[in-house]
Amino acid sequence: AAVILYSGLWMYSIRWQSRVELAFDFSYVPAQHCEFVKSVEAGGPAAKAGMKAGDCIVAINGRPIEDRHMLFDVWSRHKPGDTVKLAVVRPNASSPVILTAVFRERRSKSKEAGLTERLGQGLLHTYPLVFLIVALPVLFLRLADRNAWLLALMFACFTSAPPFPNMFSGLAPPLRSFATAYRGFLDALLGAAFYCFFALFPARSFLDRRVPWLKWAGLAMGLVFALPGMRIGNPRAPAVLERLAGEDFSQHGVWLLYNYGFIALGLVALVGNAFAIPTPEARRKLRVILWGTLVGVVPIVAQTALSDLFHIRPPLLLVITLVLLLFLFPLSFGYAV
Repeated sequence: AAVILYSGLWMYSIRWQSRVELAFDFSYVPAQHCEFVKSVEAGGPAAKAGMKAGDCIVAINGRPIEDRHMLFDVWSRHKPGDTVKLAVVRPNASSPVILTAVFRERRSKSKEAGLTERLGQGLLHTYPLVFLIVALPVLFLRLADRNAWLLALMFACFTSAPPFPNMFSGLAPPLRSFATAYRGFLDALLGAAFYCFFALFPARSFLDRRVPWLKWAGLAMGLVFALPGMRIGNPRAPAVLERLAGEDFSQHGVWLLYNYGFIALGLVALVGNAFAIPTPEARRKLRVILWGTLVGVVPIVAQTALSDLFHIRPPLLLVITLVLLLFLFPLSFGYAV
């Protein structure tokens, strides 16, 4: 029920847009409770109000920014022609600057996109369906099978992998709270769930036989990041770890090492099982899954790692291509089952 509800909310939210815009690109900075302005469209409302790239918005209409949802919430309650006051902190400035901007009607980028790009965006908007189509039938057909539950858990984690669109601002507060908690919890467990499945499917891998405690350690560490992350929708280190290791290192260094490390261990376990399994029919099916995983998962994990480590933003067509390749991962399971 949770995974179906979240998937529906995600597909709705990725299409939802506020009616207005100020024409600037931004990202939320949790440590400073501000929206960092990455770029400003020339001639747009934000540029006319005096906003510049590098500004940090710390308050909207006199209210300090408390979370990543606030800006989207304010935008959703306005119509074209309304004004908004933004308190902006600039580098080397002693006090915030108050800018008054006038909202304009949002300009749809989809109309400007080509046919291929629009089709690709349509496929991206249905992302969770491919995982549900495989995971739920397998689970309900094999409720007594441990591997079916592990597969369902792993695929549920994959539904939580994309960023939440528009901060779920188009949803009612209870639904937004659910979607935020769902993503923060399951996204933190993705690496551990990936390893657990391949450590045990279709039989215990050589890794699990040698270090059987590793899967439990991975799940425990995932929970360490998952529970605090349920409030914000992203994996987050607990306050104790932030104080000991520093916020930046605990949120990036420790988390990235854990997440990508367990994905790599899962791939090692899968490769080992694909060549060690005794029966020819089982080996053939597992190698189908192996190729589906190598072609589907490895490229998008590599791209995501580059984005996380070096903040590289890939072009949309590359993202579309990588997501289409990722669909081979659940489809290879569907074929094998």
